[in-house]
Amino acid sequence: MTSDEIKEIRNVLNLTQEELAIILGVTKTSVARYEMKGGPKPQGDVARKIAHLHVFISEPSQKKQLINMRVSGGVASI
Repeated sequence: MTSDEIKEIRNVLNLTQEELAIILGVTKTSVARYEMKGGPKPQGDVARKIAHLHVFISEPSQKKQLINMRVSGGVASI
């Protein structure tokens, strides 16, 4: 997943870097680095969670569901 794709997912879902970080279970700094050209790429579970967020791009109304998931500790169930 490229930095541009990660940023696009976040923007389409209308999430801040902090909100995406909470959903992914990482820090805001990590999300900022993932979005930087030439920055580190997400690995393992974080990469898997980001890949699953593609499902929500076609239905931005799912943002509320994602925000609710962050309260219960991220998107580990996705």
